[in-house]
Amino acid sequence: MKKAGFLFILAFGLIGWAQAQKLTVSVMDLNVTEGLSAKEVMMLTDKLLNEFVSQGVYKVIERSKRDEILKEQGFQQSGACDATSCLVEAGQYLGVQKMFGGTIGRFGAVFAVELRMIDVKTGEIDLAFSKKYTGDVSNLLDAMKEAAVSFTYRKSEPSPSPDNKRKAIKFDLPQELSAEYYKNVRELDEYLCTLQTDSLTKRNIRRESIAEWLTERGIKVEKSEIENEKSLIYIKTNENGYKEFRNEKDGSILIEIPEGSFFMGANDGEENEKPIHSVYLVKYFIGKYEVTVSQFSEFVKATGYKADNDDSYEEHIKHGYSTEFCNPWYKPKYQQSENYPVVNISWNDAKAYCDWAGLRLPTEAEWEKAARGKDKRKYPWGNKWNNTKCNSGSKDDGFLYASPVGSFKGDLSPYGCYDMAGNVSEWCNDWYDENSYKYFNTNNPKGPERSHNRVTRGGSWADNNTISHIITKRPKIERPGLIRIPSSNLGFRVAR
Repeated sequence: MKKAGFLFILAFGLIGWAQAQKLTVSVMDLNVTEGLSAKEVMMLTDKLLNEFVSQGVYKVIERSKRDEILKEQGFQQSGACDATSCLVEAGQYLGVQKMFGGTIGRFGAVFAVELRMIDVKTGEIDLAFSKKYTGDVSNLLDAMKEAAVSFTYRKSEPSPSPDNKRKAIKFDLPQELSAEYYKNVRELDEYLCTLQTDSLTKRNIRRESIAEWLTERGIKVEKSEIENEKSLIYIKTNENGYKEFRNEKDGSILIEIPEGSFFMGANDGEENEKPIHSVYLVKYFIGKYEVTVSQFSEFVKATGYKADNDDSYEEHIKHGYSTEFCNPWYKPKYQQSENYPVVNISWNDAKAYCDWAGLRLPTEAEWEKAARGKDKRKYPWGNKWNNTKCNSGSKDDGFLYASPVGSFKGDLSPYGCYDMAGNVSEWCNDWYDENSYKYFNTNNPKGPERSHNRVTRGGSWADNNTISHIITKRPKIERPGLIRIPSSNLGFRVAR
Protein backbone atom coordinates (compact mmCIF):
# COMPACT_ATOMS: atom_id res chain seq x y z
CA MET A 1 0.00 0.00 0.00
CA LYS A 2 1.51 3.31 -1.06
CA LYS A 3 2.17 5.92 1.57
CA ALA A 4 1.62 9.64 1.27
CA GLY A 5 3.18 12.05 3.73
CA PHE A 6 1.04 14.92 4.99
CA LEU A 7 1.88 17.85 7.25
CA PHE A 8 -0.79 19.08 9.70
CA ILE A 9 -0.70 22.26 10.30
CA LEU A 10 1.55 24.16 7.80
CA ALA A 11 2.75 27.72 8.38
CA PHE A 12 0.19 30.49 7.96
CA GLY A 13 -0.30 31.43 4.34
CA LEU A 14 0.97 28.07 3.05
CA ILE A 15 -2.08 25.93 3.79
CA GLY A 16 -3.63 24.55 0.63
CA TRP A 17 -6.12 21.99 1.75
CA ALA A 18 -7.71 19.71 -0.85
CA GLN A 19 -11.43 19.25 -0.56
CA ALA A 20 -12.20 15.62 0.19
CA GLN A 21 -14.57 13.89 -2.18
CA LYS A 22 -17.46 12.32 -0.29
CA LEU A 23 -17.76 8.56 -0.26
CA THR A 24 -21.13 7.10 -1.26
CA VAL A 25 -22.50 4.78 1.41
CA SER A 26 -25.62 2.87 2.32
CA VAL A 27 -27.02 1.55 5.59
CA MET A 28 -28.77 -1.84 5.67
CA ASP A 29 -31.49 -2.58 8.21
CA LEU A 30 -29.90 -3.75 11.43
CA ASN A 31 -30.34 -7.33 12.57
CA VAL A 32 -32.11 -8.03 15.87
CA THR A 33 -30.77 -10.90 17.93
CA GLU A 34 -33.18 -10.53 20.83
CA GLY A 35 -35.39 -8.13 22.77
CA LEU A 36 -36.41 -5.53 20.15
CA SER A 37 -39.37 -5.23 17.81
CA ALA A 38 -39.06 -4.80 14.04
CA LYS A 39 -40.51 -1.30 14.39
CA GLU A 40 -37.88 -0.34 16.95
CA VAL A 41 -35.08 -1.67 14.76
CA MET A 42 -36.34 0.30 11.76
CA MET A 43 -36.40 3.41 13.94
CA LEU A 44 -32.81 2.80 15.03
CA THR A 45 -31.65 2.12 11.47
CA ASP A 46 -33.22 5.38 10.32
CA LYS A 47 -31.61 7.19 13.25
CA LEU A 48 -28.17 5.91 12.21
CA LEU A 49 -28.79 6.89 8.58
CA ASN A 50 -30.00 10.37 9.54
CA GLU A 51 -26.99 10.91 11.78
CA PHE A 52 -24.70 10.09 8.85
CA VAL A 53 -26.55 12.64 6.75
CA SER A 54 -26.23 15.30 9.45
CA GLN A 55 -22.50 14.60 9.79
CA GLY A 56 -22.10 15.69 6.18
CA VAL A 57 -19.08 13.46 5.56
CA TYR A 58 -20.70 10.75 3.45
CA LYS A 59 -23.14 10.81 0.54
CA VAL A 60 -25.88 8.55 1.91
CA ILE A 61 -28.44 6.64 -0.17
CA GLU A 62 -31.91 7.11 1.32
CA ARG A 63 -33.81 4.00 2.46
CA SER A 64 -36.58 4.03 -0.19
CA LYS A 65 -34.03 4.65 -2.96
CA ARG A 66 -31.93 1.77 -1.62
CA ASP A 67 -34.88 -0.61 -1.65
CA GLU A 68 -35.92 0.53 -5.13
CA ILE A 69 -32.47 -0.12 -6.61
CA LEU A 70 -32.11 -3.52 -4.94
CA LYS A 71 -35.54 -4.57 -6.16
CA GLU A 72 -34.74 -3.50 -9.73
CA GLN A 73 -31.46 -5.44 -9.60
CA GLY A 74 -33.20 -8.60 -8.41
CA PHE A 75 -31.34 -8.66 -5.10
CA GLN A 76 -32.72 -11.37 -2.85
CA GLN A 77 -31.94 -12.17 0.74
CA SER A 78 -33.27 -14.48 3.42
CA GLY A 79 -33.32 -12.76 6.79
CA ALA A 80 -31.30 -9.75 7.82
CA CYS A 81 -28.38 -8.56 5.72
CA ASP A 82 -25.68 -8.25 8.36
CA ALA A 83 -23.12 -10.76 7.07
CA THR A 84 -20.15 -9.32 5.18
CA SER A 85 -20.96 -11.27 2.02
CA CYS A 86 -24.51 -9.91 1.96
CA LEU A 87 -23.37 -6.34 2.59
CA VAL A 88 -20.79 -6.57 -0.20
CA GLU A 89 -23.33 -7.98 -2.66
CA ALA A 90 -25.89 -5.29 -1.80
CA GLY A 91 -23.20 -2.63 -2.06
CA GLN A 92 -22.24 -3.82 -5.54
CA TYR A 93 -25.85 -3.58 -6.70
CA LEU A 94 -26.16 -0.11 -5.16
CA GLY A 95 -22.89 1.10 -6.66
CA VAL A 96 -21.61 2.43 -3.32
CA GLN A 97 -18.12 2.34 -1.88
CA LYS A 98 -18.97 1.51 1.72
CA MET A 99 -21.77 -0.41 3.45
CA PHE A 100 -22.91 -0.20 7.05
CA GLY A 101 -24.61 -3.06 8.86
CA GLY A 102 -24.67 -4.94 12.12
CA THR A 103 -26.72 -6.30 14.99
CA ILE A 104 -28.49 -5.08 18.11
CA GLY A 105 -29.60 -7.41 20.88
CA ARG A 106 -30.87 -7.28 24.42
CA PHE A 107 -29.49 -9.52 27.13
CA GLY A 108 -31.22 -8.88 30.43
CA ALA A 109 -30.79 -5.18 31.19
CA VAL A 110 -27.97 -4.72 28.70
CA PHE A 111 -28.19 -3.79 25.01
CA ALA A 112 -25.29 -4.91 22.82
CA VAL A 113 -24.58 -2.89 19.66
CA GLU A 114 -22.23 -4.31 17.01
CA LEU A 115 -21.81 -2.26 13.80
CA ARG A 116 -19.37 -2.51 10.90
CA MET A 117 -18.29 -0.44 7.92
CA ILE A 118 -17.48 -2.74 4.98
CA ASP A 119 -15.42 -1.82 1.93
CA VAL A 120 -17.48 -3.04 -1.02
CA LYS A 121 -14.44 -3.45 -3.29
CA THR A 122 -12.26 -5.48 -0.92
CA GLY A 123 -14.87 -7.03 1.38
CA GLU A 124 -12.77 -5.98 4.37
CA ILE A 125 -14.02 -4.38 7.58
CA ASP A 126 -12.80 -0.80 7.51
CA LEU A 127 -14.15 0.24 10.90
CA ALA A 128 -16.12 -1.35 13.71
CA PHE A 129 -18.25 -0.06 16.59
CA SER A 130 -18.92 -2.29 19.59
CA LYS A 131 -20.52 -1.11 22.81
CA LYS A 132 -22.96 -2.11 25.54
CA TYR A 133 -25.69 0.09 27.01
CA THR A 134 -28.04 -0.15 29.96
CA GLY A 135 -31.48 1.39 30.34
CA ASP A 136 -34.42 1.45 27.94
CA VAL A 137 -34.62 1.55 24.14
CA SER A 138 -34.38 5.34 24.09
CA ASN A 139 -30.72 5.03 25.08
CA LEU A 140 -30.11 3.25 21.79
CA LEU A 141 -31.04 6.41 19.91
CA ASP A 142 -28.07 8.10 21.55
CA ALA A 143 -26.06 4.99 20.70
CA MET A 144 -26.76 5.48 17.00
CA LYS A 145 -25.52 9.06 17.23
CA GLU A 146 -22.40 7.91 19.05
CA ALA A 147 -21.80 5.23 16.42
CA ALA A 148 -22.18 7.71 13.56
CA VAL A 149 -19.68 10.05 15.19
CA SER A 150 -17.23 7.16 15.70
CA PHE A 151 -17.42 6.33 11.98
CA THR A 152 -16.85 9.94 10.99
CA TYR A 153 -15.72 13.17 12.56
CA ARG A 154 -17.46 16.50 12.61
CA LYS A 155 -16.16 19.27 14.81
CA SER A 156 -18.91 21.27 16.49
CA GLU A 157 -16.63 24.03 17.79
CA PRO A 158 -15.85 26.91 15.42
CA SER A 159 -12.39 26.72 13.88
CA PRO A 160 -9.97 29.39 15.05
CA SER A 161 -8.07 31.56 12.65
CA PRO A 162 -4.80 30.00 11.42
CA ASP A 163 -1.85 30.36 13.79
CA ASN A 164 1.44 31.12 12.10
CA LYS A 165 3.33 29.74 15.10
CA ARG A 166 2.08 26.18 14.77
CA LYS A 167 4.61 23.48 14.14
CA ALA A 168 3.99 20.95 11.40
CA ILE A 169 2.98 17.44 12.37
CA LYS A 170 3.75 14.79 9.78
CA PHE A 171 1.86 11.54 9.29
CA ASP A 172 2.36 8.89 6.62
CA LEU A 173 -1.06 7.69 5.51
CA PRO A 174 -2.23 5.20 2.89
CA GLN A 175 -2.58 7.30 -0.24
CA GLU A 176 -6.07 6.12 -1.18
CA LEU A 177 -7.39 6.95 2.29
CA SER A 178 -5.70 10.26 2.91
CA ALA A 179 -8.09 12.46 0.91
CA GLU A 180 -11.11 10.92 2.62
CA TYR A 181 -9.98 12.08 6.06
CA TYR A 182 -7.91 15.09 5.08
CA LYS A 183 -10.45 17.79 5.87
CA ASN A 184 -11.63 16.15 9.10
CA VAL A 185 -8.12 15.80 10.50
CA ARG A 186 -7.43 19.43 9.71
CA GLU A 187 -10.55 20.51 11.62
CA LEU A 188 -9.62 18.30 14.56
CA ASP A 189 -6.13 19.78 14.68
CA GLU A 190 -7.45 23.33 14.47
CA TYR A 191 -9.62 22.66 17.49
CA LEU A 192 -6.75 21.08 19.45
CA CYS A 193 -4.65 24.18 18.75
CA THR A 194 -7.14 26.25 20.78
CA LEU A 195 -6.31 24.35 23.98
CA GLN A 196 -4.86 26.57 26.68
CA THR A 197 -1.55 24.92 27.56
CA ASP A 198 2.15 25.27 26.82
CA SER A 199 3.39 24.65 23.28
CA LEU A 200 5.13 21.34 23.95
CA THR A 201 2.12 19.84 25.69
CA LYS A 202 -0.15 21.12 22.92
CA ARG A 203 1.98 19.50 20.20
CA ASN A 204 2.00 16.22 22.10
CA ILE A 205 -1.79 16.34 22.48
CA ARG A 206 -2.21 17.11 18.79
CA ARG A 207 0.04 14.28 17.68
CA GLU A 208 -1.50 11.67 19.99
CA SER A 209 -5.13 12.75 19.43
CA ILE A 210 -4.83 12.72 15.64
CA ALA A 211 -3.06 9.37 15.71
CA GLU A 212 -5.74 7.91 17.99
CA TRP A 213 -8.54 9.29 15.79
CA LEU A 214 -7.04 7.66 12.71
CA THR A 215 -6.19 4.39 14.48
CA GLU A 216 -9.77 4.02 15.75
CA ARG A 217 -10.85 4.13 12.10
CA GLY A 218 -8.58 1.27 11.14
CA ILE A 219 -5.85 3.37 9.54
CA LYS A 220 -2.30 2.35 10.30
CA VAL A 221 -0.44 5.51 11.21
CA GLU A 222 3.29 6.09 11.00
CA LYS A 223 4.16 9.26 12.89
CA SER A 224 7.24 11.04 11.60
CA GLU A 225 9.32 13.19 13.90
CA ILE A 226 8.76 16.94 13.74
CA GLU A 227 11.66 19.32 13.35
CA ASN A 228 12.69 20.57 16.81
CA GLU A 229 9.96 18.38 18.36
CA LYS A 230 10.82 17.06 21.80
CA SER A 231 9.53 13.52 22.02
CA LEU A 232 10.32 10.18 23.59
CA ILE A 233 13.97 9.21 23.26
CA TYR A 234 14.78 5.53 22.84
CA ILE A 235 17.05 4.18 25.59
CA LYS A 236 17.20 0.39 25.32
CA THR A 237 15.28 -2.86 25.14
CA ASN A 238 14.83 -4.16 28.68
CA GLU A 239 15.47 -7.69 29.96
CA ASN A 240 11.82 -8.58 29.37
CA GLY A 241 12.18 -7.67 25.68
CA TYR A 242 10.29 -4.36 25.63
CA LYS A 243 11.55 -0.97 24.47
CA GLU A 244 12.19 1.78 27.00
CA PHE A 245 12.09 5.51 26.25
CA ARG A 246 12.86 8.69 28.17
CA ASN A 247 10.45 11.61 28.10
CA GLU A 248 12.68 14.65 27.64
CA LYS A 249 10.39 17.05 29.49
CA ASP A 250 10.38 15.33 32.89
CA GLY A 251 12.85 12.47 32.57
CA SER A 252 10.24 9.74 33.05
CA ILE A 253 11.17 6.34 31.65
CA LEU A 254 8.27 4.81 29.73
CA ILE A 255 7.89 1.25 28.46
CA GLU A 256 6.27 0.53 25.11
CA ILE A 257 3.31 -1.83 25.55
CA PRO A 258 2.46 -3.50 22.20
CA GLU A 259 -1.05 -3.49 20.80
CA GLY A 260 -3.15 -6.57 21.44
CA SER A 261 -5.67 -8.18 23.75
CA PHE A 262 -5.39 -9.26 27.36
CA PHE A 263 -7.75 -10.58 30.03
CA MET A 264 -9.10 -7.94 32.40
CA GLY A 265 -10.97 -8.57 35.65
CA ALA A 266 -11.54 -11.80 37.55
CA ASN A 267 -14.40 -14.23 38.06
CA ASP A 268 -13.22 -15.16 41.56
CA GLY A 269 -12.82 -11.59 42.80
CA GLU A 270 -15.29 -9.08 44.19
CA GLU A 271 -18.37 -8.03 42.24
CA ASN A 272 -16.74 -4.92 40.78
CA GLU A 273 -13.98 -7.12 39.27
CA LYS A 274 -16.43 -9.39 37.39
CA PRO A 275 -16.56 -10.74 34.81
CA ILE A 276 -13.15 -11.54 33.38
CA HIS A 277 -13.23 -10.32 29.79
CA SER A 278 -10.93 -9.82 26.83
CA VAL A 279 -9.91 -6.21 26.15
CA TYR A 280 -8.07 -4.91 23.10
CA LEU A 281 -5.66 -1.97 23.46
CA VAL A 282 -3.66 -0.12 20.84
CA LYS A 283 0.05 0.41 21.48
CA TYR A 284 0.78 2.79 24.33
CA PHE A 285 3.55 3.78 26.73
CA ILE A 286 3.47 3.63 30.52
CA GLY A 287 5.86 4.71 33.26
CA LYS A 288 8.44 2.18 34.41
CA TYR A 289 8.33 3.75 37.87
CA GLU A 290 5.91 5.83 39.91
CA VAL A 291 6.48 9.60 39.62
CA THR A 292 9.00 10.67 42.25
CA VAL A 293 9.23 13.53 44.74
CA SER A 294 12.10 14.96 42.69
CA GLN A 295 10.07 14.99 39.47
CA PHE A 296 7.03 16.59 41.08
CA SER A 297 9.26 19.16 42.76
CA GLU A 298 10.72 20.16 39.37
CA PHE A 299 7.20 20.57 38.02
CA VAL A 300 6.24 22.86 40.91
CA LYS A 301 9.41 24.93 40.52
CA ALA A 302 8.86 25.31 36.77
CA THR A 303 5.19 26.28 36.96
CA GLY A 304 4.52 27.64 40.44
CA TYR A 305 1.76 25.06 40.77
CA LYS A 306 -0.04 24.90 44.10
CA ALA A 307 -1.39 21.45 45.00
CA ASP A 308 -4.93 20.94 46.29
CA ASN A 309 -3.72 20.17 49.81
CA ASP A 310 -1.22 23.03 50.15
CA ASP A 311 -3.67 25.69 51.33
CA SER A 312 -5.31 23.35 53.84
CA TYR A 313 -1.95 22.46 55.36
CA GLU A 314 -0.86 26.09 55.62
CA GLU A 315 -4.14 27.07 57.26
CA HIS A 316 -3.77 24.31 59.85
CA ILE A 317 -0.22 25.44 60.63
CA LYS A 318 -1.34 29.07 60.89
CA HIS A 319 -4.06 28.27 63.45
CA GLY A 320 -2.15 25.60 65.33
CA TYR A 321 -4.41 22.74 64.25
CA SER A 322 -3.33 19.14 63.79
CA THR A 323 -1.93 18.43 60.32
CA GLU A 324 -2.29 14.64 60.58
CA PHE A 325 -4.83 14.42 57.78
CA CYS A 326 -3.73 17.27 55.54
CA ASN A 327 -0.02 16.77 55.01
CA PRO A 328 1.20 18.24 51.69
CA TRP A 329 3.16 16.31 49.10
CA TYR A 330 6.45 17.82 50.28
CA LYS A 331 5.90 16.80 53.92
CA PRO A 332 4.08 13.46 54.30
CA LYS A 333 3.69 11.61 57.60
CA TYR A 334 7.04 9.88 57.07
CA GLN A 335 10.57 10.84 56.03
CA GLN A 336 11.11 10.76 52.27
CA SER A 337 13.91 11.39 49.80
CA GLU A 338 13.91 12.59 46.20
CA ASN A 339 13.53 9.08 44.78
CA TYR A 340 10.43 8.22 46.83
CA PRO A 341 7.06 8.18 45.04
CA VAL A 342 5.29 11.49 45.45
CA VAL A 343 2.18 11.11 47.64
CA ASN A 344 -0.47 13.32 49.25
CA ILE A 345 -1.54 14.60 45.87
CA SER A 346 -5.03 14.65 44.40
CA TRP A 347 -6.14 13.38 41.00
CA ASN A 348 -6.15 17.01 39.85
CA ASP A 349 -2.52 17.38 40.94
CA ALA A 350 -1.52 14.22 39.08
CA LYS A 351 -3.26 15.38 35.90
CA ALA A 352 -1.65 18.82 36.13
CA TYR A 353 1.78 17.19 36.26
CA CYS A 354 0.99 14.98 33.26
CA ASP A 355 -0.24 17.96 31.24
CA TRP A 356 2.98 19.82 31.97
CA ALA A 357 5.11 16.81 31.01
CA GLY A 358 3.22 16.25 27.75
CA LEU A 359 1.92 12.95 29.09
CA ARG A 360 -1.28 11.65 30.69
CA LEU A 361 -2.57 9.27 33.33
CA PRO A 362 -3.06 5.66 32.22
CA THR A 363 -6.55 4.32 31.74
CA GLU A 364 -7.64 1.58 34.11
CA ALA A 365 -7.29 -0.99 31.33
CA GLU A 366 -3.82 0.23 30.40
CA TRP A 367 -2.74 0.05 34.03
CA GLU A 368 -3.98 -3.53 34.44
CA LYS A 369 -2.43 -4.79 31.21
CA ALA A 370 0.94 -3.27 32.11
CA ALA A 371 0.79 -4.92 35.54
CA ARG A 372 -0.63 -8.27 34.46
CA GLY A 373 0.45 -9.12 30.96
CA LYS A 374 -1.65 -11.61 29.00
CA ASP A 375 -1.75 -14.70 31.21
CA LYS A 376 -4.40 -13.76 33.81
CA ARG A 377 -1.88 -13.68 36.66
CA LYS A 378 -2.90 -12.31 40.05
CA TYR A 379 0.35 -10.53 40.89
CA PRO A 380 3.04 -9.01 38.68
CA TRP A 381 5.34 -11.96 39.50
CA GLY A 382 2.77 -14.79 39.21
CA ASN A 383 -0.20 -16.28 41.06
CA LYS A 384 1.24 -16.99 44.51
CA TRP A 385 1.45 -14.30 47.19
CA ASN A 386 4.91 -13.55 48.60
CA ASN A 387 5.18 -10.76 51.19
CA THR A 388 8.83 -10.14 50.36
CA LYS A 389 8.14 -9.39 46.68
CA CYS A 390 6.58 -5.95 47.18
CA ASN A 391 6.28 -3.12 49.69
CA SER A 392 3.17 -4.04 51.65
CA GLY A 393 1.90 -3.74 55.21
CA SER A 394 3.94 -6.79 56.11
CA LYS A 395 6.77 -6.45 58.64
CA ASP A 396 8.92 -8.70 56.46
CA ASP A 397 9.50 -6.25 53.61
CA GLY A 398 11.92 -3.96 55.44
CA PHE A 399 9.98 -0.68 55.10
CA LEU A 400 7.47 0.81 57.51
CA TYR A 401 6.12 3.26 54.93
CA ALA A 402 6.88 3.92 51.24
CA SER A 403 10.21 2.97 49.68
CA PRO A 404 12.29 4.48 46.86
CA VAL A 405 10.79 3.52 43.50
CA GLY A 406 12.10 0.25 42.07
CA SER A 407 13.44 -0.98 45.43
CA PHE A 408 11.57 -4.29 45.20
CA LYS A 409 13.02 -6.24 42.28
CA GLY A 410 10.34 -8.90 42.74
CA ASP A 411 7.54 -6.39 42.13
CA LEU A 412 8.26 -6.37 38.40
CA SER A 413 5.53 -6.81 35.79
CA PRO A 414 5.88 -8.92 32.61
CA TYR A 415 6.66 -5.72 30.68
CA GLY A 416 9.22 -4.41 33.18
CA CYS A 417 7.15 -1.97 35.29
CA TYR A 418 7.99 -1.70 39.00
CA ASP A 419 5.80 -1.32 42.11
CA MET A 420 2.42 -2.19 40.62
CA ALA A 421 1.49 -4.53 43.49
CA GLY A 422 2.88 -2.42 46.32
CA ASN A 423 4.62 0.76 47.50
CA VAL A 424 1.79 3.24 46.77
CA SER A 425 -1.58 2.94 45.08
CA GLU A 426 -1.96 4.92 41.86
CA TRP A 427 -4.45 7.27 40.25
CA CYS A 428 -5.86 6.27 36.84
CA ASN A 429 -7.59 8.52 34.34
CA ASP A 430 -11.00 6.77 34.39
CA TRP A 431 -14.07 7.70 36.36
CA TYR A 432 -15.00 4.89 38.77
CA ASP A 433 -18.11 2.75 38.28
CA GLU A 434 -18.43 -0.51 40.20
CA ASN A 435 -20.52 -2.01 37.39
CA SER A 436 -18.46 -0.78 34.44
CA TYR A 437 -17.10 -4.23 33.53
CA LYS A 438 -20.62 -5.44 32.85
CA TYR A 439 -21.27 -3.02 30.02
CA PHE A 440 -18.24 -1.00 28.96
CA ASN A 441 -16.52 -1.14 25.58
CA THR A 442 -13.86 -3.85 25.18
CA ASN A 443 -11.95 -1.95 22.49
CA ASN A 444 -9.63 0.65 24.07
CA PRO A 445 -12.04 1.30 26.98
CA LYS A 446 -11.80 4.62 28.76
CA GLY A 447 -14.38 4.01 31.49
CA PRO A 448 -17.71 5.77 32.09
CA GLU A 449 -18.27 9.31 30.91
CA ARG A 450 -18.89 10.63 34.41
CA SER A 451 -19.01 9.52 38.04
CA HIS A 452 -18.26 10.86 41.52
CA ASN A 453 -14.69 9.58 41.79
CA ARG A 454 -11.64 8.52 39.82
CA VAL A 455 -10.15 5.04 39.73
CA THR A 456 -7.18 4.06 41.90
CA ARG A 457 -5.30 0.81 41.33
CA GLY A 458 -2.58 -1.23 43.03
CA GLY A 459 -1.74 -2.10 46.63
CA SER A 460 0.42 -0.01 48.94
CA TRP A 461 2.65 -0.02 52.02
CA ALA A 462 -0.47 0.50 54.15
CA ASP A 463 -2.22 -2.71 53.01
CA ASN A 464 -1.55 -5.75 55.19
CA ASN A 465 -3.83 -8.22 53.44
CA THR A 466 -2.98 -10.16 50.29
CA ILE A 467 -6.23 -9.26 48.50
CA SER A 468 -5.30 -5.57 48.27
CA HIS A 469 -2.21 -6.43 46.24
CA ILE A 470 -3.99 -8.52 43.59
CA ILE A 471 -3.71 -6.79 40.20
CA THR A 472 -7.44 -6.97 39.44
CA LYS A 473 -8.43 -5.40 42.78
CA ARG A 474 -10.63 -2.31 42.34
CA PRO A 475 -10.96 -0.39 45.61
CA LYS A 476 -14.58 0.40 46.41
CA ILE A 477 -15.03 4.16 46.51
CA GLU A 478 -18.16 5.06 48.42
CA ARG A 479 -17.65 8.71 49.37
CA PRO A 480 -18.06 11.33 46.61
CA GLY A 481 -15.41 13.91 45.88
CA LEU A 482 -12.36 11.81 46.72
CA ILE A 483 -10.49 13.03 43.64
CA ARG A 484 -9.45 16.06 45.70
CA ILE A 485 -8.52 14.19 48.90
CA PRO A 486 -4.83 13.20 48.96
CA SER A 487 -3.41 10.23 50.86
CA SER A 488 0.03 9.25 52.11
CA ASN A 489 -0.22 5.91 50.29
CA LEU A 490 -1.48 7.22 46.94
CA GLY A 491 0.62 8.45 44.01
CA PHE A 492 0.63 7.93 40.24
CA ARG A 493 2.60 6.92 37.16
CA VAL A 494 2.49 8.48 33.70
CA ALA A 495 1.39 7.15 30.33
CA ARG A 496 1.25 8.24 26.72
